[in-house]
Amino acid sequence: TDFIATSSTGNEISLSDFKGHYVLMFFGYTHCPDVCPTTLVEFRKVKQELGESADDVIFLFISVDAPRDTPEVIETYVTRFDPEFVGISADDKTLSRVGSDFGLFYDRLTDERRGDNYLVDHTARSFLLSPERELIMSFAYATDAEIIANGIRRFIG
Repeated sequence: TDFIATSSTGNEISLSDFKGHYVLMFFGYTHCPDVCPTTLVEFRKVKQELGESADDVIFLFISVDAPRDTPEVIETYVTRFDPEFVGISADDKTLSRVGSDFGLFYDRLTDERRGDNYLVDHTARSFLLSPERELIMSFAYATDAEIIANGIRRFIG
């Protein structure tokens, strides 16, 4: 399902904007203490493993925590891992529309006593989309970068 959301640059962006590229994407949030930063480090390693072939891949981080993950916050976060990574802040309505395509689950574990210092339980898989926006592979959390890069190479050729 195509969608429109706000990118880390503050501009609206849609999945169809990436047509013609493979997209390796992950749903997470910037305050994540473990899964999200670890996955983005793996994405950086995947990009290095792919070498010049990485030019055919968009590395996409989609936030499931729009209340805290403003475009500015996401921009700062994703560029720490790689300045070419793309970040998107998607609202709950958008996430509910596209989430079923990926088996997306997320739950903000809010607590009045903690205010905006809450955790978000979320799907930890990464997804590879074809240049036609078809889901062609998914990778479990902590899959080695070399395995992901080899999976992508199978399609890039």
